[in-house]
Amino acid sequence: MTAQNDPPVAENDTCNSENIEGDFVVGNLFDNDMDPDFWLLVDVNGDDVPDKSRWTAVDAAGNPLMVDGLMFTGVPGAFT
Repeated sequence: MTAQNDPPVAENDTCNSENIEGDFVVGNLFDNDMDPDFWLLVDVNGDDVPDKSRWTAVDAAGNPLMVDGLMFTGVPGAFT
């Protein structure tokens, strides 16, 4: 038996007027991303939709993502 782990696919993120709340741009880096294998791992709320609750944002070297002027909230991928 050979295990297979397909890599996740990150899509570009765009923001528009719907992402403006007060004086801030808000959004989630993971909303449009997918991992073909993820459904096998976690479905926290039982709705048969892959949850991204264990995802973390990292740079190409695997270090925690730090972006000047961007603040990440407690929700995975969410930013202000």
